[in-house]
Amino acid sequence: TAGAGGTVVFEEGNSIRGRYINIGRSNPIALNRTIVNEGVIAADGDGFGVVISEFETFANHGTLEAVNGGRLFVGGDPFLRTFTSLVDGHLVDGTYRVGTGSLLNLGSDILVNSAVIEILGEDAVLDGIGALHTNHGFLLMSDDSEIDLIGDLAFGSTSIFEIAIGGVGASAKVPNMSSIGSMTLGGTLRFDFSGYSASSIHTPLEFAFLSANHIQGEFQQIFIEGIDSSLVSVDAAAGSVTIVPTPAAFIAVCVAGLCCTRRRRRS
Repeated sequence: TAGAGGTVVFEEGNSIRGRYINIGRSNPIALNRTIVNEGVIAADGDGFGVVISEFETFANHGTLEAVNGGRLFVGGDPFLRTFTSLVDGHLVDGTYRVGTGSLLNLGSDILVNSAVIEILGEDAVLDGIGALHTNHGFLLMSDDSEIDLIGDLAFGSTSIFEIAIGGVGASAKVPNMSSIGSMTLGGTLRFDFSGYSASSIHTPLEFAFLSANHIQGEFQQIFIEGIDSSLVSVDAAAGSVTIVPTPAAFIAVCVAGLCCTRRRRRS
């Protein structure tokens, strides 16, 4: 609970982490105070959640994080009057990270992103991101994470969209962003294959990472990390990425096929 004083600052390098924490609640003095986060506030583990509320103003210059089934809420009642990092739907500052099976709620829809958003795994939910229509910031999706958009989306020239793929072979864990509207590509697209093993694939595998009624434009830059780039083909206009076998795996398949052919001829 925040004490008296004009501003409470959680400084960089410090963290508040737990499953059940009220920051500001039950302290009437806090209603006229400001809280500034420069460190990490995390809902870590399944529980009631972490609630940041009952402040005049809250500013996040650090990280808000919900992981391991945690739930983090900013606001949740009428007493947080101003969240300076999310103004009129524009997320302007800070890092917002959601892990597998976790929930982060910032109190209103996110229409424009100029901050850092990380959606890390299956059933990772950032409430309000479905309304996103412009990305100018950093947006990371990993493993089997999903974002379902309710309208059009444009990736601005400063946008960095990163796809982190995990898994093994045909069991690749590929994120997907879908829209019932259109998508306009732009900025930088980055693939991270450091968590993926292609050693067991023997035929090309195609995966969708974007889907929409219409995809137009192009990414100005595409980077492929964590794997030999010659094994990856990206068709951004179709929202797909294809992984091909390593030369050694391809040769092994060919040799096996040739052996089978020879055996059939001898029989």
